[in-house]
Amino acid sequence: MDDIFCEAIKSQKRVRIVYDGTKRVIEPHTFGYDKNGNLKVRASQAGGYSESGNYDLKLFIIDKISDIKLMDENFGINSYYKSGTDKGIPEIICQI
Repeated sequence: MDDIFCEAIKSQKRVRIVYDGTKRVIEPHTFGYDKNGNLKVRASQAGGYSESGNYDLKLFIIDKISDIKLMDENFGINSYYKSGTDKGIPEIICQI
């Protein structure tokens, strides 16, 4: 799964996932570990279900993701994204 998210970040390609049982399309910006050692991805949500209705940058827990597919759709960097540090993902594997 690391390869898919890092490839998506490097190429700025959208990813289709099932997250906690619901279909979503995300635009990954940062991938790595939180302070407890859990893999997470910070991404904008571009489509699909959102309980909060928030489609901006949010953290997704990798253990809740299934049916992941790299799409052939590019995305731009979210204007709220700050490269370099991420309090939710202090151990970064890859990022935009």
